[in-house]
Amino acid sequence: MNASLILGSGMRIVIGFASQQTATSLYISSVAGFLETIMSENHSPWRAISLFLKLVRRRNTAVRKKKTYNIRLIRARRCYTMSEISLLLNVHVRTVQAWHKQEMVPIEPNDKPLLFLGIEIKRFLSNRQKARKCRLKENEFFCPRCKTPRASLPQGIRIVDTNRRIGKNDVLVLIRGLCDTCRCKLSRFSTRNKVKSSFWTRMVEQVRMGLREDSSATLNTDFKGDEKQCH
Repeated sequence: MNASLILGSGMRIVIGFASQQTATSLYISSVAGFLETIMSENHSPWRAISLFLKLVRRRNTAVRKKKTYNIRLIRARRCYTMSEISLLLNVHVRTVQAWHKQEMVPIEPNDKPLLFLGIEIKRFLSNRQKARKCRLKENEFFCPRCKTPRASLPQGIRIVDTNRRIGKNDVLVLIRGLCDTCRCKLSRFSTRNKVKSSFWTRMVEQVRMGLREDSSATLNTDFKGDEKQCH
């Protein structure tokens, strides 16, 4: 039986099923794009059906946007087609095609289907994820609105103890702040042991002392509540 006929009928079934489940148009385009790529890669009929059924089982995961990928799933010495990479990493086939245009190099550029060695995929995605990382100084947050490291307004800094254990003898602590440029809410993680003698504790104490010394400050300031939250 012709693989394209099987996949064409399979696509109609899945799109009908997706519409019954109030699926988004993004999901339907994901299925259509994936099927188009499978047929262009000239897989055997049973291999094409196998890839298609894997997509059906994981129908909702490919819609979600991702910025980090589990590259440990990729075997360094194995070859992958675009549709196989798409299934393995739960991304749209168009995303893999964009990676190819961004210098993810195939084994033979003139072959069809294009084959990518696992070690090359790992290299490309590792470099991509490293480029996104941003090292913060002790007194900085990463501002999601400015997309860059920013300092916080001193009055906006708060230390919130979550009481969630990390390891045997430590507890997760959230440091809150306000961007000094766009006033966006900021946060970063720390631990109770690290924050005791850190820049953040000193800054909170300085702000508190400034409020005490300021004669124009409100008399309703709850210092005891702040101390419980910080310790």
